[in-house]
Amino acid sequence: MSCQDNLPLGHSFIGVISASDKTPLMIGTGNKEMHPLLILLANIYAGVHMKATLHAFTLVTYLPIPKFLKVSRPIHSILLV
Repeated sequence: MSCQDNLPLGHSFIGVISASDKTPLMIGTGNKEMHPLLILLANIYAGVHMKATLHAFTLVTYLPIPKFLKVSRPIHSILLV
């Protein structure tokens, strides 16, 4: 028995793929860099979701890149991971 069998009639599970990449945001942010968090439904063919013009990915949010002040070098490298 799978999880799919326990769902109500007409419901189903669907996979979600998330992606992020550091990008500069120059307009309206004062040249800050952030990580846009994008999601994609897993059942979309790779040939479709790899083409940026088809807009298969959806922007969820922008994750800021933290700046650590007055932190020693070893601690700073741990915080960046």
